[in-house]
Amino acid sequence: MKRFIFIVTLLFGSGILVYSQSDTVNITIGKRTYLAHGQLEIDDIEAAKAEISQLDNKLKLHNNSRDSLINLLVTHNDEPEKVKHISEQIREQNSGIDNLKTDLDKKWLKLKNFELIQNHQDSTVDDNDNKWHFDFDWDDLKFTRKDDVFRGHWAGVELSWCALSQKGGSLSMKGDWASYEQQLQKSWALDLNFIEINLPFSKPNFGLVTGMGLGFNAYSFSSNFRFQKVDGKIATQAVTHDLTSNKLNTTFLNIPLILELQFPKSARTQLHIGIGIVGGIRLHSSQEITWTENGSNYTETQESEMLLNSFRYGATLRLGYGFVHLFANYTLTPFFQKDKAPELYPLQIGVVLLNL
Repeated sequence: MKRFIFIVTLLFGSGILVYSQSDTVNITIGKRTYLAHGQLEIDDIEAAKAEISQLDNKLKLHNNSRDSLINLLVTHNDEPEKVKHISEQIREQNSGIDNLKTDLDKKWLKLKNFELIQNHQDSTVDDNDNKWHFDFDWDDLKFTRKDDVFRGHWAGVELSWCALSQKGGSLSMKGDWASYEQQLQKSWALDLNFIEINLPFSKPNFGLVTGMGLGFNAYSFSSNFRFQKVDGKIATQAVTHDLTSNKLNTTFLNIPLILELQFPKSARTQLHIGIGIVGGIRLHSSQEITWTENGSNYTETQESEMLLNSFRYGATLRLGYGFVHLFANYTLTPFFQKDKAPELYPLQIGVVLLNL
């Protein structure tokens, strides 16, 4: 799904460029270029298939040899010298198998390139602009997911419960904090993570995940008040209405840096664990209060920065198994600017509704 959306975006954003210079043909789709010199002959495709068949037979022989050595190792497990010698042979076989798999992947890619170009050899040339034109068949585009490619878990749609806590994590608001008492059951957040960039490390099941997303938070309060700036600080001004809703809404642009580990690396159902930080830039903030009077509903919206911090960063923990993905975020920078309001820290606990 993620690959499909990415490819469609590239095709519509950059188009499909096909051009000719002398007898060299370049077919560019998004950022990938397929190259052929002169007219591609059907023999090129047949030769590629033959190479793949030969490599596949070699791979089967190596696997059989390794299995035989493993059986031999079990038979002589009480003879240290033979065990050492056989183990070295098994390591050599494993190395050969890995090299053959790498070569086989390259040959398959070469064959797919040949087939894509061959399917468009009937294209015609316009002598006026020296451009290649053809009827493009979407069925010719085949993208397959490889198990040895690292893919993180950031892009998607997330729903979470959110709250403002005191330093240390306490959600209780008493004394000078009483005005900030929250209706936790009505405080929710929606995250739309629309860009994901995966940077694998040495193994395909471990890497760094970054990207971009939008976070919409709505913190609901129990008390009847509106925020107001007083002497350069933020204060809560009591209102005479009995409010049915008192929400502080924020919108942040989020950028993550998450180290993610997935295991087992080749299974369809994986367990993944991610830990890192998420930075944010505040794009919008407002307070919305509603009340009922004489049978009519009233809403007052105050568009203001309310002395909120413009930038934030915090820790994130993300867990998932199969199609179930959970996460928790705790912001390490205060919600309000320093010394301008009570020191509160946002937190979120939620679930991924749609993982792209």
